[in-house]
Amino acid sequence: MQLGFDPRDVLTMRISPGSKPGTNPGDMLAFYRQVLLKTQAVAGIERAALVSSLPLNSARNVYFAPTDRPRPAHGEEPYSLVRIASPEYFRVMEIPLLAGRAFTGQDSETAPRVAIVNENLAHRVFGTESPIGKQLSIRSGGDPSIPTGMVEIVGLASNTKELGLDEIVFNDLYFPLAQAPQRVMTVVAKTSAPAGAIAAAVRHDLQTLDPDGALYSLATMEERISQSLTGERFNLMLVSLFAGMAVLLASVGIYGAISFSVAQRTREFGLRVALGAMPASLLGLTLTRTARLVLSGSICGVGLALVLGALLKKALYLAPGEHGGLIYGVGVHDPASLAGSAAIVLGLAALAGLVPACRAAKADPLAALRHQ
Repeated sequence: MQLGFDPRDVLTMRISPGSKPGTNPGDMLAFYRQVLLKTQAVAGIERAALVSSLPLNSARNVYFAPTDRPRPAHGEEPYSLVRIASPEYFRVMEIPLLAGRAFTGQDSETAPRVAIVNENLAHRVFGTESPIGKQLSIRSGGDPSIPTGMVEIVGLASNTKELGLDEIVFNDLYFPLAQAPQRVMTVVAKTSAPAGAIAAAVRHDLQTLDPDGALYSLATMEERISQSLTGERFNLMLVSLFAGMAVLLASVGIYGAISFSVAQRTREFGLRVALGAMPASLLGLTLTRTARLVLSGSICGVGLALVLGALLKKALYLAPGEHGGLIYGVGVHDPASLAGSAAIVLGLAALAGLVPACRAAKADPLAALRHQ
């Protein structure tokens, strides 16, 4: 399962400072530094970081525009998901940095603003050019916690899954924690032992740090992934149920139609046998006719599926940049799914046609000629 990060042995929890740090950025930063120190001091924790939102969870949007290109009209700028992260975030989540650097302690609140972009954003905006050193103009859309202004790209990160397992092409921007601290953050900690066994110690130490603060939603990253897939599992179960019913109805319909077709040709088969036709030739004749009919039906079905898929793609199928679709891995024009469906129908037709074909091949020619 390609997620773009490694969820193993990663403990996560949401945290928000109490009334003492308030909403002052300087106080919040001091509080979050203490959170990281406390977390890293717990036995079994290798490293810890803070991030505003995790992959496979919702994230805020910002509008952006490269400064070396003509600026789009207001409201027509491309947008990106945005995460606020501390320097160790990429190491904890094991998100590969493909170029440039990660955030450091030098990216402070008084330092020039910087950002890390993902592959999707870099490819869409800069094509084959390196994004390192380029500048983006950021417009937060009214969110005061993310300052509007210029940022310099200092790193290029690998893509991560955002809404589900389908590869949905989203832009991602990362800003350093010191330059845009948030009122609510998520602690992510890489552990050297099963993360669940360390959770109680981490909770205890962080609660003693700020009794008035909120500490909630404690879970391992693997548990969060499992929870995020609940909708996909339900969709799969639902689709499997309807697919099974469709296969059953198709089998009954194909068997009935082919049996009736063979029965209508009983006298013909009797005459062929009387004239010296071998049972194997009758069997082949019946199966050939069956395959021809079902192949024609499959071609019509595939054509109809393409037409309906084009009409329903916003509701059912993967729409890049919008949603993952009802069925994992299935797009509007998905050759594997269409070919697989046609193969299933052909297989069912072969099995359904085999019984009446064998019965016709073994028929008594005198009885068949008397058949009305």
